[in-house]
Order: sequence, then C-alpha cells, then structure tokens
Amino acid sequence: MSRREHVRSLLETRRFQWAIVAVIVVNAATLGAETSSVLTGHVGGFLRAVDRITLAVNAMDEQSTSAEEQHTDDRLTVMLSEMVRLHAKLDAVLAAQAVPAGSGRDRPEDHVEAGLSP
Repeated sequence: MSRREHVRSLLETRRFQWAIVAVIVVNAATLGAETSSVLTGHVGGFLRAVDRITLAVNAMDEQSTSAEEQHTDDRLTVMLSEMVRLHAKLDAVLAAQAVPAGSGRDRPEDHVEAGLSP
C-alpha cells in the first residue's frame, strides 16, 4: 500500500472522523471563551494557541476533502464524456435510419433494436 493510500485509509476511519468532530467542538468552545474578557485576561494566550491549532487541523481536513472532491470531479468528467459519446452515436443511428419527424418511429423500442438502451 502506498503512503498516500495509507493516509487516505487513516482519514476515512470512524475514529479519525470523531477526532475531527472533537476538534470542531473544542474550536467552538475556544471561540466562545474568547468572548469573555475575564477568561481572555487569565488564559488569553492559551485560548489563542488552541484556536490556531484547531484552525490548522481543520485546514488539513479541508485539504483532504479537496482531494476527494477532485477525484469525484474527475469521475463526473469521464461520465459526461461518455454521455456525449453515446448521444453522438444515437444521433448517427437515427440519421442513418432517416426517421422523419412525427413518423411515430421514434420509440424506445427502436433504440433497443439499434443496440442502444433508452
């Protein structure tokens, strides 16, 4: 297994996903605590450090999500290309049959006979 595949499998584990949820909750609590002037006065530096760490973890999580989204986009592009190819093939078959408009021959059964599924 390549290093990239190993990292991807780690990122997809339930334990890692729960860890990300925990980071988000800690970040929310930190942001809430920063609104208190008393807490900020006593532990402001610590709150800012926790905020920076949680932002870094969230940024890394976003980067892995972007890679997954790119993979999905690539797959959708391939599917769209295949649809365009099949549409062109259907147009060619219908043109070869010289089906006049409104003749009633443009039925799903005709497409199946031509080797194309509706």
